[in-house]
Amino acid sequence: MKFVSKILMIILLLSNQLIAQNALNFDGVNDYVQTTFPGISGTNPRTVEAWIKGPLSTSQEVIIDWGDMSIGHRFTVNLIGGKLRCEIGGSGVTGTTIVADNTWHHIAVTFNNSSANKYNTYVDGVLEASFNLPTTINTSSTNNLMIGRRNDATNYYTGTIDEVRIWNTDLTAIQINANKNSEFCGAQPNLVAYYKLNNGVAGGSNFTNISATDYSGNNNDGTLNGFNLSGSTSNWVAGNSSISTSSIQGGVDTLTACIPYILPSGKKIFSTSIVSDTALNTFGCDSIYSVNFTAIPNPTSSFSTTVCDGYYSPSGSFFNKTGTYVDTLNAIAGCDSLISITLTVNSSKLDVQNISACKSYVSPLNKTYTSNGTYFDTLTAKTGCDSVIVTNLTITSDYINNSNPFVCDSFQTVLGNTITTSGSYSDTIFTGSGCDSIFNYNLSFGYTTFSNLIGLGCSKNYVSDLGNVYDSTGVYKEYAMNKMGCDSIISINVKLAENKLVQTRDTICREAISPSGKFIWNTAGWHYDTVSTINNCDSFIQTYVVVNDIDTEVVKSGNKLTVKQTGVNYQWLNCGGFTEINGATNRSFTATENGSYAVIVYDGICRDTTSCKAITISGITNVSNTYEVIIYPNPSNGIVNISSNQSIEKIEVVNILGEVLISEINNYQVLNIDSIENGLYFLKIKFTSGEEFQQKLLLNK
Repeated sequence: MKFVSKILMIILLLSNQLIAQNALNFDGVNDYVQTTFPGISGTNPRTVEAWIKGPLSTSQEVIIDWGDMSIGHRFTVNLIGGKLRCEIGGSGVTGTTIVADNTWHHIAVTFNNSSANKYNTYVDGVLEASFNLPTTINTSSTNNLMIGRRNDATNYYTGTIDEVRIWNTDLTAIQINANKNSEFCGAQPNLVAYYKLNNGVAGGSNFTNISATDYSGNNNDGTLNGFNLSGSTSNWVAGNSSISTSSIQGGVDTLTACIPYILPSGKKIFSTSIVSDTALNTFGCDSIYSVNFTAIPNPTSSFSTTVCDGYYSPSGSFFNKTGTYVDTLNAIAGCDSLISITLTVNSSKLDVQNISACKSYVSPLNKTYTSNGTYFDTLTAKTGCDSVIVTNLTITSDYINNSNPFVCDSFQTVLGNTITTSGSYSDTIFTGSGCDSIFNYNLSFGYTTFSNLIGLGCSKNYVSDLGNVYDSTGVYKEYAMNKMGCDSIISINVKLAENKLVQTRDTICREAISPSGKFIWNTAGWHYDTVSTINNCDSFIQTYVVVNDIDTEVVKSGNKLTVKQTGVNYQWLNCGGFTEINGATNRSFTATENGSYAVIVYDGICRDTTSCKAITISGITNVSNTYEVIIYPNPSNGIVNISSNQSIEKIEVVNILGEVLISEINNYQVLNIDSIENGLYFLKIKFTSGEEFQQKLLLNK
């Protein structure tokens, strides 16, 4: 039975966690502690204390703050330019001593609304400034006290903070200096919030240590926000070594109990002895006490046993090796029972085999299996332990492969047989496992085709239908795929010819169409054309052209018409139907009746018809057949000007085959024929009187 004294019961109520003299490092970016302490409101007196250590910064960095951002509603202790400052929202005073020099400094701010100088600031226990502020103080409790930033989430502190204390009275310099270098280990009058910041492991991984304990007894703990909680910054770190820690002497107590016995600190006692121990009290200080311990022996027993593979002891412990073990049974009343167990462990045998069988398999226990799976056979060994055979079984059957290949010319089976005709065939291969491999072929054949071609090329090379280029005469083979999907072998007999150059001289009448039909020649000099021969070679034609032109201008004198061209053949025409006038074959023609006349002029090479000239003989009143037509330019570049002394009903452009290409109904003076190709055409004009006129027209754009 365990006997615990009253003194030890008190100690057991204390925390068994020992906390070092730590502090909290802030990164100046987003680290702060939010407490549940509402602060000291209104005009009530107060004192704020803390130890700080940090680098110099020109910006404002808040150490402690509560209230809101209205004028006079905030109470803030901060640094500006590394110097201690107190402000209340609207006004403040900054000291002269730089405390941001990476050295520990104690800072304090007091307020008493009844004093002559209501505000006092202290650095390391020395009065820094004593002053009043023009802004009326009325501190709000809207935002609870926070450490490391202002209540509007700005002005984060960079550095380390330790021992934060809030008093509801204004301490004197003597009181501040009396306690600034010591931790409190019990309740203090007027101390309303007290954050030692000793939690965590300095510089360790403190991801679960996110609370700052309030040791004032008011339980207004703080919560860490934004901290990395690992490493030397933004984490719990080593605190100010100049702060002394106090301890409580807990006295000596007598204790009789079963062994092993665990003290509140976690220390174990295994025998009768006097033992000193240390625990942590509710104010975070060490409590040192002594225990005069008398040990009660545990009941003991022993036995031996032989088992297979492993053994569960009476307490539920499992042992799988031969040896002597001590088992502990926890008693409901009294001390634990210790059992010594001498254990012999024999091992069961486990064999794993991978078997592939055809259609079925018989196991060592004569069990027949016909499907894939893992099977177990258990045999009893000489030691009395089981011998387990694990069979990973794969059942196979005859392998049948059916294929329907399409092949060209011939096919070779898996046994090496060559087949050249379509049909169904089969090969059987006998395997060692008792199963057969059967290959069934349903063959379809295509065959290679052969063809011969003659390839005619010009000048340097010949290009085949497959795009291959041959630059010398000879027989070549090309390979393609025929309609059956097999090879098509093409034999090409390449014969190369040459392009030719031909020079000629020709005399033309006004214009002529080139041999290829691509050009109209109407000027004297060298002209060039290209035509293809039977072998697809080019013949390059150079022709020197002599243009023989006829002057078709007709001069009218009274009723006499004379063409300007001399020394040629003439045939005069009546333009009313373009009928020849018998005997009118001279250069001049004298009309005997009203009408319109033209003349055909022929010099043995060129033949042309002049435009019609109207003749009105004095005294003859029938003028219905008297008309005059002027067409220019001719040859035309696409635009034809037409003028006449008669009203035009319709104009047509007709090719040499008699096909009407353009038909216009109106009294046009300008005709656009740019839409048709270059060539020789006939221009037909029908007058509203019913008479018609026709003239050759050459288009050369």
